[in-house]
Amino acid sequence: MSDTKKVRLAFFHTVCPDYNIPMFKKIQNLPSISFTLFVGDKSLPMAPRSGDYSEINHVQLTNKILNFFGFTILWQNFLKKFNPKKYDAVILSEGVLFISNYLIILICKIYGLKFGFYSHGFNHQRENSAISKILEFFRGFLHRRADFVIVYSEKGLKHVNKVNKVPKEKIFIAKNTLDIEDISKRSINFSNQDISDFRNSMGIENEDFVICYLGRIVKEKNPIWVAEAIDYLNKNNLSCHAMFIGEGSEQSNVQRYTEKLNKDIRKKIHFFGHIDFEKVDFYLKSANISVMPGMTGLAIVHSFALGKPYITIDISSHSPEIDYLINNKNGLIVKNNKQSFFEAIESLIRNKDLYKQLVRGAEKYAIEELSSKKQIQAFTELSILIQKSKENT
Repeated sequence: MSDTKKVRLAFFHTVCPDYNIPMFKKIQNLPSISFTLFVGDKSLPMAPRSGDYSEINHVQLTNKILNFFGFTILWQNFLKKFNPKKYDAVILSEGVLFISNYLIILICKIYGLKFGFYSHGFNHQRENSAISKILEFFRGFLHRRADFVIVYSEKGLKHVNKVNKVPKEKIFIAKNTLDIEDISKRSINFSNQDISDFRNSMGIENEDFVICYLGRIVKEKNPIWVAEAIDYLNKNNLSCHAMFIGEGSEQSNVQRYTEKLNKDIRKKIHFFGHIDFEKVDFYLKSANISVMPGMTGLAIVHSFALGKPYITIDISSHSPEIDYLINNKNGLIVKNNKQSFFEAIESLIRNKDLYKQLVRGAEKYAIEELSSKKQIQAFTELSILIQKSKENT
């Protein structure tokens, strides 16, 4: 396709974390799109930092971040770097308090550019907060004036359509996934002997059950429940180990708790700290299941990509990726208490048929719903919509 027929797309992003890089590379390679990423230089509080996006056609921006009574206000200094005459459409990272977005929208209106949002669609973390109605009112106001909205899930689509009153034909689903095809290719190189040797090096017998905690070790994720689960399960004659992958403010408390346990149980809890993204594959592959007794996000995708069922608790603070977990199909969502969490793990150890069913469900969901091909299809469909609009003007 000639450059004149391509949709010239600008994507404004706060930063470019590792997990977004495969998506942007694939968008860049679409024959229907000429792609430019406008990316900020520093992360928002508690957000991931940028990876190496040097292979993506990009423009570097300066992020100015202000924290005001618990709210994060962002301004991206784009004025001297964004020429609206070079683009047909703009995608904005969603944030009611991303102040620069409002000026970009005004510029789009003046120059006749299409604009839209890359949105979670529905914010679980503010579901029950007093401020949520105000924020959702403004979010809905912006969505209705956008030419398109890209959401992470079917639930996000329903919310944007039913609550924010955006027509379905303007909403596209691009699941917030990882490059599961690449994960699968890497994992093929892990032989059964490699995994067995790794497990044996930690004192894990072949018949032992291994749970993996993948994420920040912080209080809101209840990591100590995982250590307590190992104590509970082993005292119930179920040999079970836990692997902690990640770091965080609560790690020292979990380790102090672990040190007080019986020696035979204590040696079944393993802390690995931060591990590079690609190396996480091997640790997950060596486990039986993945767990998160608190707020969860992309770890669900990583787990499913390696055929690992996921166990978490029923809370409102999950990230949008919780919509990918289908209870009793590819994982378990249990009541928000530690005993329910313990018993959920126990049920998979004792009920091998249920465990195998969830393994199959995790693998199937990853292949059918979380492929990067399916994710990128949303951007192909969006380019068709924009191209038709160009032809009609």
